[in-house]
Amino acid sequence: MAINPLTSQTSSTQENVQPLTDFSNRSVKFKLAISEKLDNKFMFKDLKPNECKRLWKFISSTVNCGLSITEVNELWLRKEGPNGPKNIETFNGKERKMYHLGKDRKSFRIHGYYNEDDYFVICRVDPNHAFKYK
Repeated sequence: MAINPLTSQTSSTQENVQPLTDFSNRSVKFKLAISEKLDNKFMFKDLKPNECKRLWKFISSTVNCGLSITEVNELWLRKEGPNGPKNIETFNGKERKMYHLGKDRKSFRIHGYYNEDDYFVICRVDPNHAFKYK
C-alpha cells in the first residue's frame, strides 16, 4: 500500500517564519527538569540553606506562576557574556546550547538547556555566580 504525501509543498512561502527554537513567539509553559548529572561544583548538595531559599524563590516565581518560556526569558535570561544569552558547550559529553538565567544584578544563577520537550534541563545551580563562561 503506497502512502500519499500530506502536501506537495517542500518549503515555506512565508518570509518571516520563525524557527521553533526562537522563543520570542512562544507561549509554551516554562518547566524544569533534571535529566542528567549536574556539574560537580554546582549540585544541590552543595547549597547552603539561604541558597536553597533563593532556588525556591526562582521556582516560585517561574514554574509556580505558570510563566511561559518567553516570559521567563524576558525576566531572567542573562544576555551579557561572551556569546550573548547562550553558549555552546560540551556538557556530560554532548554539545548543548546553554542558557544562563538570573534576575537583575543578583548573583544567583541557573544554567541549563531546553530539551526536545521544551523543559529547561538544569545543569548548574550557581548561587554566587562562580561559573564564568569563556
